[in-house]
Amino acid sequence: MSARAAHQAALVERFLTHVRALVPGPSASGAPARVLDVGSGAGRVLAALRGEGLRTVGLEPGQARARELRTQLTGVAVVRASSQRLPFADASFDLALLRHVLHHFREPWRALDEALRVARSGLVIAEPWRDPKLPAQREALALDRWMKARDRARGEAHEDDMAPEEIVRRITLRRTWTTSIHRYAEARLVALSDFEVDLEDRSHGASARELEDLARLRRRLEHTGVGLTGTAIVVAVPRL
Repeated sequence: MSARAAHQAALVERFLTHVRALVPGPSASGAPARVLDVGSGAGRVLAALRGEGLRTVGLEPGQARARELRTQLTGVAVVRASSQRLPFADASFDLALLRHVLHHFREPWRALDEALRVARSGLVIAEPWRDPKLPAQREALALDRWMKARDRARGEAHEDDMAPEEIVRRITLRRTWTTSIHRYAEARLVALSDFEVDLEDRSHGASARELEDLARLRRRLEHTGVGLTGTAIVVAVPRL
């Protein structure tokens, strides 16, 4: 396993630690907790929760990805639908999860509001996070923003990562939830060469100014190194 892959696995495990802390016991009927994973991606969270005996439902908007997850994760329901219009009744899940998905929407609040609507006992939300006090993390953030700007120029919905404080502000508008923020970052570095395929792809069609910005960014990254992406996790539970 590469350093980046091991790091991603560690971030998923940190996320799952907060999920497990919220999982309620079996219902009066003896049924285990029901969990909705919004934007299941590669299925890492779904696979882990299935192994722990929870009733997990994954959600993906794309037909191909939803079909792939159903094939990979036997026994797990995967629904193809928009996270901004969930096809579920109010409070139909114990927990709703959104791990590194909000920045994929131009209107992330709609997805967050829908998760709040269907969750009964809690939400766990995570967004990529970098510590701005560390130069390598700060430059890695600049690299990420350059790539996302190029994605948007090509018509993709790939916004800058949401700050956990923004997420908390939206949740607390309802006045029925209490929140906490947990940030995780590492000082370890990865090589800029790990991003060359992504940078080459996004350089196609870039303006002269964008390419100049990238060249300056490369020079800074050669000096600082590229900091590994961390995560900021927001936990929300009903206010007592």
